[in-house]
Amino acid sequence: MKTEQKTLQSIQLLRGVACMLVVLFHAGGLFARSGTAFLGNFFAFGGSGVDIFFTLSGFIIAYTGLKTTGRTSNITAFLRKRFIRIYPIYWFVITGLLLLQIVLPQFGQSGYSLSPSNILSTYLLLPGHQMLNGVSWSLTNELFFYLLFCTAFFIKNRQVLFALTVAYLVFLLVYAVAIPGSSTGGPWHELLTTPMNIEFFLGVLVAVFFQRIPSPASRPLLISGILLFIAAGVASNDGMRLSDGALTRVFCFGLPSVLIIAGLARMESHQPIKVNRVFRELGDASYSLYLIHLPLLAAAMRFISVAGDNPVVRHIYVLVLIAAISLLSIFVYRLVERPLIRSVHRK
Repeated sequence: MKTEQKTLQSIQLLRGVACMLVVLFHAGGLFARSGTAFLGNFFAFGGSGVDIFFTLSGFIIAYTGLKTTGRTSNITAFLRKRFIRIYPIYWFVITGLLLLQIVLPQFGQSGYSLSPSNILSTYLLLPGHQMLNGVSWSLTNELFFYLLFCTAFFIKNRQVLFALTVAYLVFLLVYAVAIPGSSTGGPWHELLTTPMNIEFFLGVLVAVFFQRIPSPASRPLLISGILLFIAAGVASNDGMRLSDGALTRVFCFGLPSVLIIAGLARMESHQPIKVNRVFRELGDASYSLYLIHLPLLAAAMRFISVAGDNPVVRHIYVLVLIAAISLLSIFVYRLVERPLIRSVHRK
């Protein structure tokens, strides 16, 4: 069996966990508008689910596609496969949000411009696009990762490829230290220089080296990664600033993500891991959940007053809402996302 082609169920599970962290983070932000902290504000660090996603993205791309690199003839197939994964369901969701913006602007994104150029930018996920869905900035980063990976198709010499990768990582580190904070050079410049790109390359490195990890070390790696991730979350909730794109965020959440992914992947490559069907389906539907949860949460939270002023009842309202959206995402995956992907693949 070719291990590199094997589907790792634990990685699918981790996608679901990462997405749920983001859902809880956004639920907490919306809930706070009612004047009460959601679940004691524990999931204020839930945005770090994106750091898991970015590291996972590098891992999955390298795990499934590294052996096809070194030949320019494979670029088209690679990009087609990746774009099909991102765009069709995104266009489906964004079209619904655009129609809502036109018909019921009071429920849409405040200040969104309906100019053709702006709408096109949103649909293409261009850097700096005006967002109709608050998570779409991360999809732009994802697409940029794909383009970065494409350089591997032009370079047959692995030593040269490794040297260029190290050079770019050093550039990102030096730039982040020399010019900390958000970039002011425009969206393309920011996309090129954000330290969060490091997480993608960390994931690639995990895919390259995880099978060399001694099997007995996989469980300690996993446990260490989980503990460090939670510790970083507690520290960030306690006032440590982990702003988007900051190098601190990469160290606090990106590196633990590496340990978690490496531990899980090595464990499953040695012995199959059985994942509960519900969690497996949530992992499969994680992208659909990622796309639909914020608009649905924002819409439903407008009616939180029906739960009254009791904080416990309000918490129950939101938890039931999260469960319902999660269940809906599985149906969206089965009925929309998966059929769309299969339909486009056949063309």
